[in-house]
Amino acid sequence: MGGSKVLHAHSWREAIYYAEELEELLDIERGLIEESETIDDANHALNNEIGRIESGSKKQELINELITNFNNTHQLADEELSYLKNSYRACGFCIALLMCHANNRELFGNSNRENREKYNFTPLDHNTRNLPSSDSFLRTPFNIKVIMPRKKTKSLTGQKSRYRLIRKAFFESNIDLKGQEYLIDLINDLWHKCYSSSNHKKLVNWFDRKNKDQIESCIDYLNNNLRRFCLPWKPIDLDESYHALIAYFDYQLLMHPAETELTIRKMKAAWNQKKFREKTNGKRPYSVSMTDRTKERLSWLVQQEDSNISQVIKELIDKRYDQLKNL
Repeated sequence: MGGSKVLHAHSWREAIYYAEELEELLDIERGLIEESETIDDANHALNNEIGRIESGSKKQELINELITNFNNTHQLADEELSYLKNSYRACGFCIALLMCHANNRELFGNSNRENREKYNFTPLDHNTRNLPSSDSFLRTPFNIKVIMPRKKTKSLTGQKSRYRLIRKAFFESNIDLKGQEYLIDLINDLWHKCYSSSNHKKLVNWFDRKNKDQIESCIDYLNNNLRRFCLPWKPIDLDESYHALIAYFDYQLLMHPAETELTIRKMKAAWNQKKFREKTNGKRPYSVSMTDRTKERLSWLVQQEDSNISQVIKELIDKRYDQLKNL
């Protein structure tokens, strides 16, 4: 077919759609891809049949029409993905989720897809009559049949590339439109639980996205103290490090709340200790006696400020000093 455009199906469901349309349009009685065992075989058979059309312009017109009709009738509408496109945090959460629960084969549309998947258009790795809810997913996580190759997630360099990868993962999957809509609703429900959680909000507010020392220190702490730690993608700058860290904790807090909250407390304590060591460099310790009531109130203030005793006492003294001095 020279340098002209060819028909390229990325999944069995796409190849089957093209085959059925061509069989009807060209009045073909035999099944075009019935004997095909791989996607490559199917694409070869489809393009061989299109190659029989003599007019080059008609070939291109037919190919364009098939692709457009498939996208319009069998793929998610872009509006259904708009919240992922428009939100750094929602998109990052989706990447983190898919990294842990999606197929991580390295190539899209590779020729090694097993023939048994040819007519299996369900969204889950296991067959089930009733599709599980988001609450069921949190109780018993399961794998889904979109492909999220780990090599591609490591090279993500911005919001647009992350969104494109998610869109590609759904569009090139072997999941039919109904299954895609179910998965997007599932991810949306999980994201809503994450976004509305007070623990998630507290952590996001604690991070200072412009504080390079804090972000890098927290990542170093996780690398050094967790048996298995991996950011959803490899950051290239401070802003990307912040978004990757938030995405990691959004997923972990939702799926493993108790364990992750303990990790967060230890991480914060390590950061506060680091700041304390830096601030007390050259300072002298003092011993102060106080009643149990005062100690309880001081401890409460420390907890509310998510700080340490020395810092809270310093801020109280500075504030009172400034008030009296300005009288």
